Amino acid sequence: MNKPINCHACLTQGSYRVMNNFKDIYQCSSCGHVFRHYYGDVNKFHREEYRNTNPNLGDSKFKPKEDRLRHIANTLRVVGEYYSIDNKCLEIGFGDGEFLRTVRPMVKTIDCCEIDDNLAEIARKENFKVYSGDVLQFSGEQYDVVSAYDVLEHVLDIHSFKEKMKELTKDVLIIQVPVNRGLKPPNRPQGFDGHKHIFSPQSFNTLFESDFTLEKEFVSGKDMLAYGPELLTVWRKKC
Repeated sequence: MNKPINCHACLTQGSYRVMNNFKDIYQCSSCGHVFRHYYGDVNKFHREEYRNTNPNLGDSKFKPKEDRLRHIANTLRVVGEYYSIDNKCLEIGFGDGEFLRTVRPMVKTIDCCEIDDNLAEIARKENFKVYSGDVLQFSGEQYDVVSAYDVLEHVLDIHSFKEKMKELTKDVLIIQVPVNRGLKPPNRPQGFDGHKHIFSPQSFNTLFESDFTLEKEFVSGKDMLAYGPELLTVWRKKC
């Protein structure tokens, strides 16, 4: 299959170059963005394989609860001020649900969007308002605060994601992505980790700066916000 024509972040034509002799990993010579070309259906992978939450398929791929709660506590030390009792919030990705359970008493409401039907059902049973499906197809009200922790790197069409965030966000957008991680081919025999994109500071800012103003930026060490380093950002929607 031919390589992608345009950089997914800065949209520069013909800027992708094969990276480190990996035939399925490309880096933009303009903004430094890295794209990992997975040959399968990304949405199908995330619905059926990524979390493996169907009990008939084996154990789910979630971190121990004590680790997750520690990471969430550290996250809220950075962005907790944005979760106030007056705010209606939306989290993209229910995951293990620990973030929503933690934040729920702090805010007016918090809803979620989850592509995995099994996880969406768990959220419903806990009386969360949940949209089950691809967030790019989600059409609904605006929220004071929209957050996506470790989600964007999994999305193929990151510009459509940004446009959807613009549509759903009334005021504050919180985005977190992994940074400074080891590079592994997406189509290796051991399997795919779901990460389509690896952002550089330039590619990340290029994606959002036309519609949002960067208000806070925090780079974590290992095992602070997740097991590896993370870039946690807060964006204020432009009028």
